[in-house]
Amino acid sequence: MSTVINYPRKEQTPAEAFGREMLSMATANLFSWRQGPGDFGGLQLHACWNADSSLTRKYHGSSVSRTAWIYEGVRELMHRSSSPRWRYIADQLIAQILWQQSPDGGFFHASAEAEPTYTSTLSCPIHQMLPVGTLLLHYEETGPDEPIRSEIEHVLEKHLKWFHNHWWKIGNAWKKPLPFPGWCGVTNQDLVAIANLGLYGKIVGDWGPFQEYGLPALDTYLSPRYFHEDTGFFERGDNPDFTERCIYMCIISKMLARINDLHPDKRISQTLERVAHAMGDAVYVDANGMHQLAVGLDDAKTRSHGKAVWSKEKIQISDYPEAIMTFHMLGHYDERLKSLGDGLEQTLAQYVFMDGTLPTTLDANRPMFAITTGSYSFSVFWDFLLWKNPDETLAEDLPALPAIRRRCQDLEYFTFRDGWSLEQNGHEVFHGTKRITHGIVPAGETLANDPFQVPDKFVFEEVVEIPDNP
Repeated sequence: MSTVINYPRKEQTPAEAFGREMLSMATANLFSWRQGPGDFGGLQLHACWNADSSLTRKYHGSSVSRTAWIYEGVRELMHRSSSPRWRYIADQLIAQILWQQSPDGGFFHASAEAEPTYTSTLSCPIHQMLPVGTLLLHYEETGPDEPIRSEIEHVLEKHLKWFHNHWWKIGNAWKKPLPFPGWCGVTNQDLVAIANLGLYGKIVGDWGPFQEYGLPALDTYLSPRYFHEDTGFFERGDNPDFTERCIYMCIISKMLARINDLHPDKRISQTLERVAHAMGDAVYVDANGMHQLAVGLDDAKTRSHGKAVWSKEKIQISDYPEAIMTFHMLGHYDERLKSLGDGLEQTLAQYVFMDGTLPTTLDANRPMFAITTGSYSFSVFWDFLLWKNPDETLAEDLPALPAIRRRCQDLEYFTFRDGWSLEQNGHEVFHGTKRITHGIVPAGETLANDPFQVPDKFVFEEVVEIPDNP
């Protein structure tokens, strides 16, 4: 007999949703997607841009920037535990990144919404520079005589040369080329590049790239051209009069804090203080009494009203782990952020599924995103669970992953240890075998010697209700 659970799960507390049991279950879920040494797959869903096209391309394998997110958690566990298991997995993740360098020096499999990508040019700065930061952190973990150090040095030198030759001032579809220092001209992406050039200077000892490229680009993004003091938000830069959405403001805050730690700049602290106040204003209480984070500013109404007007039409639930951690980081700039972060935790707790995942987003127009978890969202949530359990080292034996049938509107998602299936009105749309990178099979097609089989019984029947917009 299956246990029926309805979401939002009003009775579930943050202590229950984010405790060691859920961390263990999320880790079991991560490892159920292991497709090779250092190679972890997942559904490539990019809710911000309403993208799920990798499903029709039959790919649910890894991407190089998501490997960087997973490495953060593995590195944390490597520091906590005396078990060699996590160092072994960290080495495999690094080998995977090294293998994904293309002949020109960039990385392939470096596009969240267009996977699989077998070229470095179908990409963007954030996906190219996140793995650079990961390689640098692992370089710092190795001894001077370990051979991996010289390999990392070689890959980084080749990559940075290619990166600046290819991306510097390349711009974007709206503004190309850039008439000022920067790479693609999008704030969150270029700040990731600046932060990792600073990390390169600190760890390798070569500050040349940061001085030549990073500092001029930082001047661009801290200038009034991009940072709006009146709203506390940054211009995004790939469309006119379009500010960064709240989740990207979280990335921006994290990168600015990292840059300031590496290369102190008094402008950054002043900017982060203004950003902290703005982010606190972006949290609201909906009609159901739940704390929510606005998608971002409604730019047109903000300009016409002369004050911040927030866009609240879509609830980005999978962004909340990153937002909560960012609020914690910015808390000393605005004392409201602690309680607002606690409120977002209460909301997030009501949507954590029994297999250690959460909805990608809650949008009445896309019920599939309400019952499936994008691989990036899951990786950030896993890191969040580690952050919430700072002393947990994880047992060697992970729990068994439960078979679940999850429903929203006319869609049903079946997920279990070895695979997943999506049905609409009782008819299969896709199914997939997790351990096979190209293991997605659309309805009406076949996969040779397909091992997929939906379980006969389910431990949980989960039903997701999408709340009304305010």
